[in-house]
Amino acid sequence: MKSPQRSSDDMEAGGDVPKSRNHSRRRGRGIFVAVDASIRFKSAMGCEKEIELGSHDQPTATDVALSQSEEQPVQVEIELPASYQDEFGIRLEELVSISRDGGLSVLKRFDGVSGLSPLLHTDLDKGICGSHEDIRRRRNTFGSNEYPLKKERNFWMFLWEASRSFTLIVLVLAALASLLLQIKTKTISHGWYDEAGIIVAVILVIFVTAISNYNQSLQFEKTHNLDTIAAELSPLLISLITEGIALNTNGSVYHPEGQSEPEVFGSATERAILNFGVKLGMNFDEIKSKSTIFSVSPFNSRRKRRGVAVQLHDSQVRVHWKGAAKTILASCQWYMDKDNIAAMDQERIFHFEKIIDEMSKEGLRCAALAYRTFTDEAFPDIPESNLVLLAIIGIKDSCRPGISRAIQQCRNAGVKVCMVTGDDLLTAKAIAMQCGILRGTLDEPANTAILASEFASMSEADREEIAENIVVMGRSSPDENLLLLEALRKKGHVVSATGKGIRDAPSLRQANISLAMGIGGTAIVKECSDIIILEDNFTSIVKVSEISRINVVDIIFENDCN
Repeated sequence: MKSPQRSSDDMEAGGDVPKSRNHSRRRGRGIFVAVDASIRFKSAMGCEKEIELGSHDQPTATDVALSQSEEQPVQVEIELPASYQDEFGIRLEELVSISRDGGLSVLKRFDGVSGLSPLLHTDLDKGICGSHEDIRRRRNTFGSNEYPLKKERNFWMFLWEASRSFTLIVLVLAALASLLLQIKTKTISHGWYDEAGIIVAVILVIFVTAISNYNQSLQFEKTHNLDTIAAELSPLLISLITEGIALNTNGSVYHPEGQSEPEVFGSATERAILNFGVKLGMNFDEIKSKSTIFSVSPFNSRRKRRGVAVQLHDSQVRVHWKGAAKTILASCQWYMDKDNIAAMDQERIFHFEKIIDEMSKEGLRCAALAYRTFTDEAFPDIPESNLVLLAIIGIKDSCRPGISRAIQQCRNAGVKVCMVTGDDLLTAKAIAMQCGILRGTLDEPANTAILASEFASMSEADREEIAENIVVMGRSSPDENLLLLEALRKKGHVVSATGKGIRDAPSLRQANISLAMGIGGTAIVKECSDIIILEDNFTSIVKVSEISRINVVDIIFENDCN
């Protein structure tokens, strides 16, 4: 490849290159080293396009200074893509040299950071432009700034690492040598006990070490999963999600001095969603200070959603909705696809519904976040349609320790436990299976799981007939709770109801025995209840039942004696 002739300006800047044979060879080696280094660097950074020399219609002459240990820097000419010179005033190799040892001298050549900024077309306060075309040009020129993910390690890799311990290897070799000597000097039946014990102990140490390291890696993987997901999400999507979480909540986040982990306050659901926002990098106080909430649509058991209208500093109004996943999904006409808003077609709706159903079958309570932006002049009342879906969140309700045993004790004592909840029916059935409320298959007559709306649509006679077999009722409202309770009482059952919120008050008043939660229960619920469970634990109901039956036996005994 013949290098193009340089202009007089290039000759003055770089100096004339001697045309002797040694200098020609030196220049050829310099070209090869520069081109090879640039290609290797771009391939290591995952760039899809390689530098092709001599393949452009308008080659650009570029001076490259190669520093060698025994020679002075030599000015040579190589052909690089036009984008290197036309769009940016600095080459990839020079950027790399700045980040290496001695890079301060290279940075001074460009008059520091202030001189480097216009060459890269960046602003020291606002950064890069950030458009798709600008990011594409930068990736094509400088490569993609992505860190390669590490390959997952399975249990056998940890086992192999544990077995490579030098001490354990020496112990095994010494035990084998001693074993061979014992077998040679004594009989086989008496010469292997001690040595075999050492070998077995070494194997146990290897397995215990491998299992411990493997379990720790699984824990680190769980804590790293959310960071990995957050890294894959676009900054715009993360900012919208965290804004919706911070503004549309009744909870709060407090950062104590001297502690790295924040304290989250609110209901169990609010705390779970706020913790999710904190994991995404949400700054609760900062988001609150940048906007003003001027309208709120409160949550209720029938609508199963909560909305807020927020006045932003740029004269825009943004509406955020949060609620049951399928309820929010039905109000969305769009969804966020990375940085773009895409239309919600029927295929995409089925896709999201399938995701919600799969999460519900795993016992996750599904919530969704959505938003919509208006100008200040065109803002009506808080809209509930044409929303943009942001995220679907799965919340895990873990069964408390001992609850399965407590439910089994109730069953042995002739007390049937029925789960009536406002959650989706799939989620309710999964949680009931985990806690032991549901047993066997759902096809059994005594394991009836039903939607509250279906139960309410039945006739009174049908409700009384099926009420005894109901174990799980999903999507239940206070009125539907009351219908089930009345049907059971008409069949002659003694019904006990538990609750903690205002929506549970009607059922507690109609129950034969009402129990309120002492910690999470409201004042109204505690006034309506007969018994208050101080530690909010279902296992206490077993103790209540035992004490009540002992009292009944004592009363009967006293009457007999009298």
